[in-house]
Amino acid sequence: MNTEKYLSRIGLDPSDVTETDVSTVERLQQAHLTTVPFETMAVAGYPFEDRSPDGVSLDMADIYDRIVEHHRGGICYELNGLFGWLLDQCGFDVERLAARVISPEDGSYGPPGGHQPLLVSLDKPYIVDVGFGGEVIRHPLPLDGTVREDPEGAWRLVETDRNDADYVAQYRGLNGTDDEWTEWFIFRTEPRGMDYFEPACEYHQRSPDATFTDWVLVTMVTDRGHKTLTPDSFVEVAGSDQHERSISEQEWRTLLDEEFGIRYPSV
Repeated sequence: MNTEKYLSRIGLDPSDVTETDVSTVERLQQAHLTTVPFETMAVAGYPFEDRSPDGVSLDMADIYDRIVEHHRGGICYELNGLFGWLLDQCGFDVERLAARVISPEDGSYGPPGGHQPLLVSLDKPYIVDVGFGGEVIRHPLPLDGTVREDPEGAWRLVETDRNDADYVAQYRGLNGTDDEWTEWFIFRTEPRGMDYFEPACEYHQRSPDATFTDWVLVTMVTDRGHKTLTPDSFVEVAGSDQHERSISEQEWRTLLDEEFGIRYPSV
């Protein structure tokens, strides 16, 4: 990895990353979230052209090439996989964990290893995540139930007595009350290698039940909310305010470049 080039990709200078503390992790996390989009084109395919999806590789060199050299985004294995490598190169104690995502619609559970959060050990252990494609975890989350608020809601991690998990990540929207928490994923604190995620990565790319196989989506965090691009719409959210408009094929290409830094058809 060329650490300086990766830091430049997310808008940071190496002089900004000199300490291995929680504030540095948070600064790296914020920089990554606001410059590298979550996007599904490698899985769902490319709109407006007859071209098969490129597929998702779990090889770190491939992920680095896609995100840093070619200014692309990715799904959780790519985003958190590479970000974990960056944290390691910057001197942090980081491990990859396996999580199961919980559907907010019906409460069903995705496959084991369906999501890959990171565990960073500092003054205490924190979950760090730059690859969750729904509501985004913007801050390092300690495992002690501490509530971290952001412009779109709040997150916390609480212990669970389930026999297949140690903790559950919970989210509360802007208008939620103290007892209105939605469970988003469960996980153990057992470290996992990238090869552990191969079956779930294959599921996300091949299964007709997987979310990403026919959902072309590009989304990225902003200071006040997030912005999302699909082949026929562009949505900007700032707190509780949302603006959505229909777009043309040419507008999609322009927005992909101007708002997300991905040039089409170079993808």
